[in-house]
Parts: sequence; C-alpha cells; structure tokens
Amino acid sequence: SAAALGLARAPGPQRDSMKFGEQLADHIQNVSSFGAKVYINYDDLKGRIRRRCQRHRANCILETAGFKRALRKQVATVNCFFERMDADLLRRERETGKTPQLVALIVDLKQYALLNYVAVLKLLKKHDKHCGTQLYPVIERILHQQSFVRALSSSRLFYGGGPPPPPGRGREPGP
Repeated sequence: SAAALGLARAPGPQRDSMKFGEQLADHIQNVSSFGAKVYINYDDLKGRIRRRCQRHRANCILETAGFKRALRKQVATVNCFFERMDADLLRRERETGKTPQLVALIVDLKQYALLNYVAVLKLLKKHDKHCGTQLYPVIERILHQQSFVRALSSSRLFYGGGPPPPPGRGREPGP
C-alpha cells in the first residue's frame, strides 16, 4: 500500500485498492512536481512483459535482452534526473535554508526515488515470473549502484547529515 511505502496519500477509500501502476500514475498526475517523462514508464515495460507472455515462452527468453536494454535506459534516465535534482536542492538548501517550498521538493524527490525503485523491482519480479528468467538478481545489483536508490538509505538531503536511525529508534526518517 502507499502508506507502507511512505507515500503521500490522497483522501478517500479508493486509494487503498489501487494497484501499483495506478498509484504511480496518480502520484505523477496529482502530487509530483516532476513530469512523467522522468519516471520509469511502468505501463510500457509491463506491456512488453504481457505481450511476451502471449507468445511462446522460448521466445520470451530471447526477447529478455530487449527488455533489459529498455529498462536500463529508463533507470539511467531516472538516475540522471535524480542526480541533477539532488545537486540543485542541496545547493538551494545551502543558499536559503530549508524553506517550506524546498522541503516540499525534497519530499517529492524522495517519493520520486522510492516510486521508481519500487517500479523497477515490481517489473523485474513480473518479468522473471512470466518469462522464466533470472533477470532480477542481475538488474538488482545494477540498481543498488544508482544514486537514486542509495539515497533512500543515506542521502544527506533526505536525512540531514546521516543515514536514518533503525526503525523504532530515534526520529522518523524524512526531511
């Protein structure tokens, strides 16, 4: 659920029953300050998996290279955007302090990183389940080298100088 991921929640009971793709689209449209083109294109990549599954499973394995290329390209785009935004927000924090507008952008950037990370993990899980491959461990290693993923546990911008305390100890993580 969105609450488990630490995402902003819109009022209303319908949000709890939304699937991840719907939550992502809702977040991009109604919450995010960033445009859709800098998020993992979850629907497109999920569609690639679905189209592959409609074919014979042997073809699925042969087409994994194309899926992997598309996913890595989108991860690189997300990471590049994240690094630019992170540097910009750190600069603005040094210059102006943590204004309410800056805090809102920092929260949005953290949600951006989290949503894209979860999107990739979900896509990898679906891919491996439906295509009979083991792409998850390969991409997961690459994913954990990306700035937007590392920042979720150790960003100075998100956690004010150090990593968050273990759950249940100290302050809640966040800006």
